[in-house]
Amino acid sequence: MAPAAADVRPRRRRARAAAAGVAAATAALGIAEVIAALAPVLRSPVLAVGEVVIRLAPSDVTTLAIELFGTADKPALLIGIVAVLALYASAVGVLGLRSRAAAAGGAAVLAIVGAAAAISEEASPTAALPSVVAGVVAIGVLLWLLARLSARGEPAQPAASDEPAFCAWPAA
Repeated sequence: MAPAAADVRPRRRRARAAAAGVAAATAALGIAEVIAALAPVLRSPVLAVGEVVIRLAPSDVTTLAIELFGTADKPALLIGIVAVLALYASAVGVLGLRSRAAAAGGAAVLAIVGAAAAISEEASPTAALPSVVAGVVAIGVLLWLLARLSARGEPAQPAASDEPAFCAWPAA
């Protein structure tokens, strides 16, 4: 039995909001990685968090990871970090349907975690620069995508110019 049309629309909006969260996180991590590559003192947020997890993990957990994954234990950890990040980012995107401020706060939390991890590894505030820039990018991209999603849900307005209505950008 197919779900009613009224049930599909909210699910579709949540899926698109979740995708917006993941897209914002992807853009932010891409920028962070590029910035981190510019100087040795700058730290990648994912690598910094990975190093902190390794440092804080009990030795039994570390031994188990090495037994399970062998020499691929660190790549497996990084994949796990990115997977958790994607789940968190999708939840933040869905949260953005209810509160843009809470979504921005959720993105800021990730930047703070990355910055704290980078500073703990390098003991220099400069190491946090990629995470800080990533946070700004994540918030900007997420809010922009959520605004586009909201505009998309409204009925189309006729264009004020001579352009066909499908060429007009919705007001954000």
